[in-house]
Amino acid sequence: MNKKGIWIVLMAVVILGQGMGLFYCLRHARAVSQELQSVRPEYEEIAAENLQMKNRYDELTEEHKTLKQDYENLTRQSQMLLEESRKIKELTSSLEQTQNELKALQTQDQELTHQDQELTRQNDELARQNAEREQEIKKLKEAQAQLTQQDQERKASGEALARELEEYKKKYEELLASHTALESEIKKTPTKFTEIAQQDRVLIKDTALMHYNLGVFYTLNKEYRQAIGEFERVLELDPEDAYAHFNLGYIYAKHVVDQEKAVEHFRYFLQTAPGDDADVEWVKEYLLTHRAYEARDPLKQIK
Repeated sequence: MNKKGIWIVLMAVVILGQGMGLFYCLRHARAVSQELQSVRPEYEEIAAENLQMKNRYDELTEEHKTLKQDYENLTRQSQMLLEESRKIKELTSSLEQTQNELKALQTQDQELTHQDQELTRQNDELARQNAEREQEIKKLKEAQAQLTQQDQERKASGEALARELEEYKKKYEELLASHTALESEIKKTPTKFTEIAQQDRVLIKDTALMHYNLGVFYTLNKEYRQAIGEFERVLELDPEDAYAHFNLGYIYAKHVVDQEKAVEHFRYFLQTAPGDDADVEWVKEYLLTHRAYEARDPLKQIK
């Protein structure tokens, strides 16, 4: 067989192989198509489940975001509550310290009262001694006048009288010096009383301030009965405290409803508060509204 025949045979084999491969591919493609048709419903079901799972995943993602925000909010609220708890502890500690200071001030007030009584007794004793010294000085002056007259009448016995006169003069000077010292002590006594009075005023002011701060503390904690008690103690110490009157009026108006007491304290506030105080206008409007509502007497302009 020549080369040409071999070539033809090879070509025929190749063509035959391609034909068989094409036939096999067509059969396989048909089988694959049938298999795809059989699994298509299952695929669509899986695709639908996948879509549902994706939607559920999106929902869970949103819920996770919401829960995360809630967790962050709760964390912030917890921090705020911890901070408020810390402040309350600090206020409680400050309150205990203030109460201790009040006890110390009360003890000091008792000591000052005792010192005042002692100084009064000493002043009375100095006044009595001064009166006695004045009587002695008066007697010595009279004796000196008599000695001077006797000295003029008895020039013969002048040396003896002169010595006696010198002794009386010396005693007079000693008593006069004692009298001057007593007068100096008496002059100092009012200064001591002034200092005691000043200390007493400072003590009253500090005590009133302490009760005022306690009233504010109880008001912030919504313990209005205790707050009323503290502000009333402020007015016992300083009846002209405008802001204690305002706070009592506000508590009676807004929290412990007693309109008559609210009006009473607000009127005191207007009498004692500075004219440019920011709350004056609000109080005027409240009183005007209250009087118009009650209609107990003709409406007047609040001064």
